[in-house]
Amino acid sequence: MGAAYDPNLPSRLTESYVSEPQRGCVARLEYHLADSGWVALWIKLRDANLAPYNTLSFWARVDYAVATTIKIELKPTGTDYIAFVYQPIKLTENWQRFSIPLQRFQLNSLTQMKELIFTLEAQQFSTPDGVIWLDAISVQE
Repeated sequence: MGAAYDPNLPSRLTESYVSEPQRGCVARLEYHLADSGWVALWIKLRDANLAPYNTLSFWARVDYAVATTIKIELKPTGTDYIAFVYQPIKLTENWQRFSIPLQRFQLNSLTQMKELIFTLEAQQFSTPDGVIWLDAISVQE
């Protein structure tokens, strides 16, 4: 896991992992999005075979409610190709579960996946500064 952003732009993402009551360890992503900037959280999948699964699921919340769009990317092993979906979501201060069908990524194969990436883009994300929380990122049948 790690944070990514263009070092040539003022956009930044600071990741931390904190304990939250009833949830355990969760990812806390404090972001600043400059005009036309982006920030991302990447997760190494170590050539995971996602073919037996049909849904990507995660829990999310924010410190202040916001309706927005998150770009979610899957990168297969051995290629520079990245499949992505723009997922409109209404984030609130309360934890909510989000589910995305893996078929929306339009990949020929899900057998060897390298990375899962959650990207916030300035032109898609509605607030330039904030904190987004992620937990229990998984794939399901």
